[in-house]
Amino acid sequence: MKKEPFVNIQDVATLLDVSTRTVLRLIAAGKFPGAFKVSDQNSPWRIPATEIETYIKKQRDQARKA
Repeated sequence: MKKEPFVNIQDVATLLDVSTRTVLRLIAAGKFPGAFKVSDQNSPWRIPATEIETYIKKQRDQARKA
């Protein structure tokens, strides 16, 4: 089984150039369906890298349509 890479919310925030609060709102809104919470106190959320790529692609497609 291939291990999928996961990213914490700080790294996602940096990648998307948004705040960590925005990333948490995106998780709550279901924009990263594979996100899950772990017990790490510094960054309890992990998001599959593939979900981030999918989100960015959707955002680009929507921007092109506008």
